[in-house]
Amino acid sequence: MSGKPGDHAAKREALVEGAIDVLRARGLAGCTARRVAAAAGMSTSTIHYYFGGVDQVVDAAFRRMVGTFLDRLDKIAANHDDPVDALWAVCEAFLRIGSDRQLAGRPRDVVPMLWFEFHVAASRSGDTATVCELAGRMSELFGRLVEQVGVPDPEAHSQVLVSALLGSVARSTTDAPSQEATEEHLGRALGLPPRHRPRAGADPGATEGGWSYGPRSRT
Repeated sequence: MSGKPGDHAAKREALVEGAIDVLRARGLAGCTARRVAAAAGMSTSTIHYYFGGVDQVVDAAFRRMVGTFLDRLDKIAANHDDPVDALWAVCEAFLRIGSDRQLAGRPRDVVPMLWFEFHVAASRSGDTATVCELAGRMSELFGRLVEQVGVPDPEAHSQVLVSALLGSVARSTTDAPSQEATEEHLGRALGLPPRHRPRAGADPGATEGGWSYGPRSRT
């Protein structure tokens, strides 16, 4: 196969977009060479010509998806002047994006759920370069947000926060606690300042971990 450089780039792009479509619809396990090629309107031989194999296409597709996902979260944070509001807005978006579903029952934006699949596949194959790089980018984003609210050791807290958010997304497939409950649990576990204002009747001096969480029910 030969052609102009622009044709080469266009066909690589079509294959990556095809892989993204398949990943969203069927997950990593269902992202086969045949399905990726069909989604791109090409033959399976084009995958080997332009990428060397389906694994390389899927890797490029997942990188694209994570990059778009993180850019989206970064823009959400930029819309808030207050660091606390920015942190919780990003956490809320992460949980909402990861938990929303279409009729087929799969997440609308599957990056949080695909994260688990890629980590398992990487650990089995021993090729962890991509997932480690992308995990670093995600921790960097949350590390910056956590640091801005004044939480000590932002690097460690951001890693725990990302793990907690991913765990909450996974839990939402069978058990979906309210947004407020999830935020309160995250705040208490990590010592993060709460976004929700104390409700009427709260004791302004009642704090936990240095932050005021308002009244708790006592039964």
